Amino acid sequence: MAFPIVSPPTLSQSQLINSLTEAEAGIAQCLADFLCNEFFPEVNEIEDITEQTELVNKILCAYSCKEKAMGTLIDALADLVLADKGISPCGDSSEGCKCDC
Repeated sequence: MAFPIVSPPTLSQSQLINSLTEAEAGIAQCLADFLCNEFFPEVNEIEDITEQTELVNKILCAYSCKEKAMGTLIDALADLVLADKGISPCGDSSEGCKCDC
């Protein structure tokens, strides 16, 4: 799947957020296709169960790291949207900040 090349300065904040979420959805679909249609069938051909387990563990750990990074990006974008609207991402400041911002 080819993703369009976009130039962030030409996009509004809303368009940039939409572009990022659409790209993430495409990446998630490509990874799912790869894992289900290519990776796992090839892993099943390996006779050594320990080697199978190590390979699956490595790919799932890498995928988890990627998802955590994307979650951090989405949290930052959400905070940016709130800040642009004059809303503190920490909620009511009289209660103190409840987030790690």
